[in-house]
Amino acid sequence: MKVNVNLTGEINQMKEKGIKPNFSDLAKRYGSDRKTIKKIWDNDGKPKRKASSRASRYDPYLEEISSLMARPSVSKKGVFMYLARKHAGEINWNYNTFKWYTRKKGIELRKAAVPHVAYETDPGEQIQVDWL
Repeated sequence: MKVNVNLTGEINQMKEKGIKPNFSDLAKRYGSDRKTIKKIWDNDGKPKRKASSRASRYDPYLEEISSLMARPSVSKKGVFMYLARKHAGEINWNYNTFKWYTRKKGIELRKAAVPHVAYETDPGEQIQVDWL
């Protein structure tokens, strides 16, 4: 849900002045529901959403996801594609949901320990070819 910046600013000004707004009037002016505006008023400019109590479809694969993401030099997309192929018939895999799930669970990619060191050679020792 996208909240109008002007609405949020007006509500914040009313809070600072100690004025309780007319939620129905604000709803008409900004084309929003009065209950949404009340939620914004109660939660400091952000409408609060109810948290879902159901388990994620990726929960059975949490240990496998963690172990794959702990390997050095893998990408999140690579882990996702591997799991989507391996468990193709079990669940419907979605990359955006997978990214959200790994962020929520705090699963981070392991960075490579040693970076690749660039080096220079004398002219004539190496050749570079650019292919079209």
